[in-house]
Amino acid sequence: MAEKFGLAGRQFKLNFTTPKPAFAKEDTAKKRAAVNKAISKGVVKGIGYVEKGLREALDAAMASPVWGPSIARIPYKRKNGTTMKAGKLANLIDSGKLKNSLELKAKFLQTKTELAVMYKMPYANMIHYGGVIYPYGNKNGASSVLLPPRPWVEAVMIGGYGGIERYNPDSDFNRGLQEVWNAQFG
Repeated sequence: MAEKFGLAGRQFKLNFTTPKPAFAKEDTAKKRAAVNKAISKGVVKGIGYVEKGLREALDAAMASPVWGPSIARIPYKRKNGTTMKAGKLANLIDSGKLKNSLELKAKFLQTKTELAVMYKMPYANMIHYGGVIYPYGNKNGASSVLLPPRPWVEAVMIGGYGGIERYNPDSDFNRGLQEVWNAQFG
């Protein structure tokens, strides 16, 4: 039930359709209320599982050394202690600020739930999509530096990038629904 994600500004969204129960005419109001309550609780639990699984998948993608060779001209030490030099395969984690800025925000609606994926660091889009920078903001005399795109979010959401496996949120979402349903109705 997760639909394709869409890019909206600086966030990716996953949409989950809330299951719609089919009731028989003879079903009581009490039974209908119990079913609807179980579905609502299951959606919340399922989204909790998705948030955990998605966070783990995004963190693993950032830690993967598939993001191309370092463009450093002079060897340097990253804040995490790793020495970088030209051509060395690199992950995306240096200080951890970008990784730790991940925010997953669920919005529960009547017929669906939206899960927004956002990174709050101002340079997140530059890392994800790539771009051109001028070292220290100096456009006069400094050579521009091309930063290649490193689309870790798309790699997790779509898959097929450098061996990073696509995260399938449906199994986690359905697990939450199933657990609540089984607890409620056996």
